[in-house]
Amino acid sequence: LRCLPLSRIQSSKHRPWLECLMASSPGVAGYPGSRRSSKSIGSVASSGEKGRLSKLKTCVCAASAQLGREKSRLLKLEQKYVQRANRVLEREEVVDDLDSEAMRKEEELVERREHFMLQELHVSQELEALQQSTREAQQLQAVLAERHHEVLRQERQQMRQ
Repeated sequence: LRCLPLSRIQSSKHRPWLECLMASSPGVAGYPGSRRSSKSIGSVASSGEKGRLSKLKTCVCAASAQLGREKSRLLKLEQKYVQRANRVLEREEVVDDLDSEAMRKEEELVERREHFMLQELHVSQELEALQQSTREAQQLQAVLAERHHEVLRQERQQMRQ
């Protein structure tokens, strides 16, 4: 049997159970049926106290049944608590997995962004070089076109002369 907490035993609701438990437990002074009682075991055997002892023992059985029900209820509560705790742990593991996956993807995105930034820098440098080459080619073309016109004018002048 498990003992009730002292606060519950001292309440008036549980005092009869306490008396029953104390009466059936050997060695508790001051309660009928106790070996430490001021009365001897033989003197407890009077008919009035014998009826009281049998009622007390019946009360112990009732207390025992009550304690059994309470124990069963507490075990069920403990089982529910353990199940809830396991579900919480499983959820935390899932959240941790999702968090690590999100962090991994974020790191990949950072790497890709850096890679794209480097590519963009390289492409912009190439674009600048191409634009410079285009400007130079346009200037050269303009110079060549000017020379070509100059040569054509000179040839016309020579043909006229």
